[in-house]
Amino acid sequence: MTDVSKARQKARLLQETGSLEQARACLRNIQALYPDDPDIMCDLGTLCLREGDLYHAEEWLSQACSTAPENPLIHFHFANVLRQSQKFDDAIEHYQMVIAIQPNVFEAHLMLASTLMVQKQLEDAEYHFQYAIDLDPGNADFHGNLAQVYELTHRLEDARSACEKALQLNADHIGALMLLGKINSREKQHAEARRLFERVLSLATDDTLIAMTNIELGHVLDQLGQFDNAYKAFENGKSKWAEITADISFDRHEYQKHIADNTRWFTRTSLEVLARSTADARIRPDPVFFVGFPRSGTTLTEQILNQHPDVVTSNESPMLQSAIETHPGVVGYDASSYENILTASSEQLNQLRNTYWEKVAENTPDLQGKSVFIDKLPLNLVHLGFISMLFPDARIIVAIRDPRDVCLSCFMQGFTPNPAMANFFSLKSSVEFYTQVMALWCHYRNVLPLEWYQYRYEDLVYDFDVTTRSLFEFLDLECPVDAGDFHLSAKNRLISTPSYQDVTTPVYHRSVGRWKNYEKYIAPNLVELEPFLESFGYAASSGT
Repeated sequence: MTDVSKARQKARLLQETGSLEQARACLRNIQALYPDDPDIMCDLGTLCLREGDLYHAEEWLSQACSTAPENPLIHFHFANVLRQSQKFDDAIEHYQMVIAIQPNVFEAHLMLASTLMVQKQLEDAEYHFQYAIDLDPGNADFHGNLAQVYELTHRLEDARSACEKALQLNADHIGALMLLGKINSREKQHAEARRLFERVLSLATDDTLIAMTNIELGHVLDQLGQFDNAYKAFENGKSKWAEITADISFDRHEYQKHIADNTRWFTRTSLEVLARSTADARIRPDPVFFVGFPRSGTTLTEQILNQHPDVVTSNESPMLQSAIETHPGVVGYDASSYENILTASSEQLNQLRNTYWEKVAENTPDLQGKSVFIDKLPLNLVHLGFISMLFPDARIIVAIRDPRDVCLSCFMQGFTPNPAMANFFSLKSSVEFYTQVMALWCHYRNVLPLEWYQYRYEDLVYDFDVTTRSLFEFLDLECPVDAGDFHLSAKNRLISTPSYQDVTTPVYHRSVGRWKNYEKYIAPNLVELEPFLESFGYAASSGT
């Protein structure tokens, strides 16, 4: 055995016993003697990954790949680091290198497929999951993963078959049980879905899975008319999410700070002055911004708008965020404050616009010069002041829904926690967040120099043709004759919001007035919502 082999073996044994510092010292000593050995570089990279040091893990493994470009194992480890660093395109490239060098490494196909799913490349993900299954047909995880692709692309029969295959191999496969529950729920087999979700809860030990399953169970119980049990399941799920995120570093009050600042900074005077000073700066026609409080039916309307051949929508990609994050450096202010944009030069504003359009081009390659680009992200509503600075000719579509139904629906959703979604861990906090955000909208609509159109979800579902025509008229577009067939087209699109299941069916009314089933739970919060019921035209005793 060579000195290098002995040192690597010793380092592995030290890692197995948890002696990571000693393992690193061992590898660095031998690396000093053999500085060009790619295997030592690889070991140092994987050790850094284990320690959570992604920066140096990437550095070591990049060097190892450059030194040994034909080594599939090094590419595989490097791809894993890049994936953890959320450099998904680069990770995909290196997984593909592994497969090009050694085609039958099922782990590479599996990890590549999983990364392709993150990047919404579901057709390619399906291919590689299937390839992994061909290499190892007895692996229940592979069948379960393939089932996820089928469910996301609305191929429910194929998804069910893949789940059943996984369960034949492992009767307690939690992923397959969970997904089969969702499939049964989508197919309105609610009693069977309930049985499956309760079985998952009996087996689950992972807190995130427990939270998600309680939310899914709550929806099934709601459909079964067991509203008290449903509410309890939602409470269980949300309290678990709160526990999971208790130590996460994001600022739960981020949006509240933005709301307070924006109300103070953006006034009729400041908006009108800056709009005039930037009106000549044109890169392409300004976007349409489609906003509203979450769960106001924006995904439904987005699919309807997508029926027009000249419309391209964003599917909730955070385009504007790139300009928001770039703003302090461009304008010369270190804090995250919009206030300095009020004195920004035309050159600085153009730089921020370029940043925005670069992000749009990255995320919507099918956008053509003649296209009407609709940037749909509901909580961009908070940033309408900033939007008016960058795009003084932008048009704004604002989705409104009965505040009681909106707040309840947000509480009922298993959103991935972030600074905004952390406000939905209870019904009370959901109402508080709603009143803050929508009070800002009421302020904006009195001062914005932008052209805006506000519509109600209930009008869309009860008077579809009239409301749809008015939306397209606002955009100076002719209403497509097949606007009502949006649900058929949606089956061929990847939709990344919680409504991806709902918009593949025709318009339905069952969500209107759902709050009445939970009236005793929402009643303590009605005083806060009353001003918005009145402002948006909802009777206090009804959902319309």
